[in-house]
Amino acid sequence: PNPATPGEYRPLSMLEVLYKIPSRILARRLSLTLPTIIGQHQHGFMAGKGIQEPSLLATHLIQDAQHTNRPLQLISLDIEKAFDRISHAVIIQALRAFGIPELLIQALQQYVLVGYAKVEVNGRKGILITIKTGSGQGDPLSSVLFLIGSEPLNRVISTRFPELMYVTEEGIQIGPILFADDNLSPLKLERVDQINPLIEAYARYTGVSGLNINVRKSTALCINSTPELLADLQQKGFSTPETVRHLGIDLRNTIDETLTTTLQNIDIKAIKRRILATAPPTDTLHRSTLINSALVPLYNHVLMALPATEDALAPLYKEVLSFLWTKTVDGETIPKRRLVAAKRLSASFEKGGLQIQHPKETAEGLRLNLIQKYFRRMVQENSTHFTRIIESILQQEMRPSLEEHVNTLGPAEWNKTGKKIMDKNRMLGLSFQAMSQYLELLEDSQEDWHLAPIRGHTQVNKLFPFYPADLATLAAHGLNTVS
Repeated sequence: PNPATPGEYRPLSMLEVLYKIPSRILARRLSLTLPTIIGQHQHGFMAGKGIQEPSLLATHLIQDAQHTNRPLQLISLDIEKAFDRISHAVIIQALRAFGIPELLIQALQQYVLVGYAKVEVNGRKGILITIKTGSGQGDPLSSVLFLIGSEPLNRVISTRFPELMYVTEEGIQIGPILFADDNLSPLKLERVDQINPLIEAYARYTGVSGLNINVRKSTALCINSTPELLADLQQKGFSTPETVRHLGIDLRNTIDETLTTTLQNIDIKAIKRRILATAPPTDTLHRSTLINSALVPLYNHVLMALPATEDALAPLYKEVLSFLWTKTVDGETIPKRRLVAAKRLSASFEKGGLQIQHPKETAEGLRLNLIQKYFRRMVQENSTHFTRIIESILQQEMRPSLEEHVNTLGPAEWNKTGKKIMDKNRMLGLSFQAMSQYLELLEDSQEDWHLAPIRGHTQVNKLFPFYPADLATLAAHGLNTVS
């Protein structure tokens, strides 16, 4: 916001519509090749991917280290102004290396990867400068070109250093977790010199790519690590804080500390003040819209990845209610009359509600989405690190596969699984329990009760249970539900 040196200025150029149309066409065509080029370590700007899985992987690693008491270092290297500095030459070389047709490369080279600028000081323009770096932020092609240009380095990091990478209790080596230029490498260092090959690989790539790794701004979250290792990392230039922020999650040594710190840093009060300072006086319906559009998204990304309990979410809900039922008069906040009962807030407008969900309900919905999302990936054979983690945990705890859960099991079995896997991955355990609660509603439904699975049905008489042989016989005849 306050540039002090020439390097801190970022010249901007507005793109014309007539440029953006062909650029968008090229971007869409090039995007079709990304799944065959970009590895599963990259989650940014990829179709079907997003911010949830990298956060789930990071928090699973923390829980795994906590459960096994093994050393884990989450290393985040600071890549300075990555989108601005990546070399056009490296992007073109990567395009050719990955087999992109030469006709498309020439189109990109002559249409997108070309630019000129002049520096104006006190009204006088300097010489014409050819721009040779940057993927063009704001350009439809920017993210695609950056992913392709940085993929050679990411492949090296994910494949050449298996001896450095942390391996989970399930035997899964996750490797680097990337979201565009945000990176997190889970390592199992015992000595600081073990990280030298990794840093050297980054250094070699920066020498040709234009990117710059600033070790002085890089961080290492060290879990179950010796004081000597922390001191040596600090001596090497790494910061070793108690908290490392990654994709909106404040990672700490335990999952409880991670959850608590992340929720504490969601400053709802500050957001409320900014909204009220910039918005005119509004009625209740408009405030409900502001809550759903400006406040709720602040914690949605947290609830997608962290096992937040109802008690942990209570302060957030309190602030939501405060925003809804208070007003500011002469600088003083005073309560307003409550026009809608608390239990009716989540109901639709037609039923007298305001469509404002309790964060607990939002969290449960996101957990159901998690089960649905990864079940679909398994059915489509779209394997990811987290799908393998789910199946491995279920196998370790001698529980049926996720596919069997979805197709044949009732709420009692889902709840049993949730309890058994809670120590391995709390978010996953809560997701199974959320599915259990949903299936109980199915059992009680007047319209759909007959669709409830037999195995794990809550109304099965304990005195006359279904034995495995009984269930197998029913399944052989295609009888998995009540009717």
